[in-house]
Amino acid sequence: MGDYWHYQIINTGTESEPSLGIHEVFRSTANKKVVSWTEDPIDLGGFENIESLRENLENILEAIKKHPVLLESELEKNIKEKL
Repeated sequence: MGDYWHYQIINTGTESEPSLGIHEVFRSTANKKVVSWTEDPIDLGGFENIESLRENLENILEAIKKHPVLLESELEKNIKEKL
């Protein structure tokens, strides 16, 4: 089976000193575990019209309400354990 992605907040800092960004997070359809994520947070530039930007923002808001904040150091640890 393949992977799917969604927007999710990732904390690239620490719990005591967070640095939050919205990333594309890729999960396995087989077990729903994170398999990868974009290194850099998403960029909201380059839209051709306001409606496209609005739709994208609505999708982002829906996703970040649905999914908890991930701590990048924990994600990296989990990926390394799988190797």
